[in-house]
Amino acid sequence: MSSNYIINLFKIFFLFFVFSCGTVENLSEINDEDLNQTKYEKIDKISLNSSFNFNNEFYKNKFTINNYQKSYKNNSPLKVYILDNKIFAFNSNLELLKFDLNNGDLIETILVDINDTSPLLIPTNFIQYKDKFIIGFKSGLIILVDRNGKIIWLNKTNKILNTNIKLYEDTLIVIYEDSIESINPNNGLTNWSEVYNDMPIYQAKGGAMVNFANLIYFILPNNKIGSIDMLFGEKHSSNFDDLDIQSSINNTNDKIHLFENYLFYLDEGEYLYTFDILTDEFILYKNKIFSSNHSSVFVNNALITKNENFIQAINIINGNIFWKIEIHKSFKKAKILDAKILNNKLNLFFDNGIIVEILNDNILNIKELKVKNINQIYFQKNILLTSHLNGKTTIF
Repeated sequence: MSSNYIINLFKIFFLFFVFSCGTVENLSEINDEDLNQTKYEKIDKISLNSSFNFNNEFYKNKFTINNYQKSYKNNSPLKVYILDNKIFAFNSNLELLKFDLNNGDLIETILVDINDTSPLLIPTNFIQYKDKFIIGFKSGLIILVDRNGKIIWLNKTNKILNTNIKLYEDTLIVIYEDSIESINPNNGLTNWSEVYNDMPIYQAKGGAMVNFANLIYFILPNNKIGSIDMLFGEKHSSNFDDLDIQSSINNTNDKIHLFENYLFYLDEGEYLYTFDILTDEFILYKNKIFSSNHSSVFVNNALITKNENFIQAINIINGNIFWKIEIHKSFKKAKILDAKILNNKLNLFFDNGIIVEILNDNILNIKELKVKNINQIYFQKNILLTSHLNGKTTIF
């Protein structure tokens, strides 16, 4: 059974679901006469579909833990994980830390005994897997440890690992500077690996991936793009491979996003591509967005961009602008880190601790977390966590 056969089956199922149920988000407004036109042509609002409900009082109580124990500088921020009323972290000294979830007190420090003297033994990934943790290092080493710091398995390459490892069901997908690899998280063995040769860029950062059905679409740090069938571990050919991106030694401004059956690619923070996976066609190709963006983030069917004058929301299906809002002084120079749909409203999270709540084109509320220099924002079990440049994490 081939990769394309599975995708074709998915297409049939997807179309049957759309036309029989009529409940797929944002497709209910499309009539029969619109089927040969660009989908979402009539949609003029950001999709606010989300099952995430959050208490608006979350930002009032907080404490901070020193989870990395040094400044991140140019290193990737590491998440912490909540498990059995404890907070687990991994620091720059190769130690597994346990904190009390109630007050942030340090309970235990465990040195993970890694027999590796590489100067690149710098942690770039810390991921919870069941009741254990997967740790990736810039040197290319990946290990699985239990909650007592015991190494269960290790997987080693000689390639730079600067990109976030993704866990898809029971498979680890790892992006190195010129390759993509699948690892079995239960034993650490490599399932498959594909190399995309180009001029090596050893200090490059960037790289991203999303998955649709059995496919992974990605960009590597060396600017190579493509897709892989996870079931067969083979390259998947599509028109997405023909995307003509801007060459760069650092593609951290490049983003990949998936919404329903649409794949979106933002190149150099300036050029937007919209690709329909089911029809294997580009709807938008190298569509120039506002060129002086200070920061941007995808959320559902929108790209939110910001400069020092205004925030705008772009319809990533057709390239039109949903709305534009003038900048408030409280976040004039701040960068957007993330966007979440909370309580059916768009919430923008900035690196200076400001949260802007928006409905349609109106700012409803501006909240202040009273923390700054944030480099990552995420949620766990209805708890908001902010990682900071100084290597600490605040728990709300």
